[in-house]
Amino acid sequence: MSVNPIFPANRQELKAFASVLDISCVESRAAYEQAKAGRFSPAVADIAGNSFRPCAIDTYSSITSGECADLFADVMKCNSKNEYNYGRMCKDVRRALETCAAKNKYGEFGKKY
Repeated sequence: MSVNPIFPANRQELKAFASVLDISCVESRAAYEQAKAGRFSPAVADIAGNSFRPCAIDTYSSITSGECADLFADVMKCNSKNEYNYGRMCKDVRRALETCAAKNKYGEFGKKY
């Protein structure tokens, strides 16, 4: 686990978690990215991130400690074993992790942020 006070994941964990984040926090992430891309004060983007951060952290916590923890570990193992072609070599296990996240209603699949 990371010592990062903002998000509790290290680089390898984020790499394994990225595709789940892409599908589980769509609306809150889009609002955050839209505000961040605008020519606003950083405070505006920070306020827009108020729904994205909890969605990402809740989803990450659910993935690493819930029904999908074994699949998450499998994705991390596959990614480290296939450092340069993990996208192609690990797609099946990554899809299984994404399916598990959706089935268990992690992130915005289960609630609004």
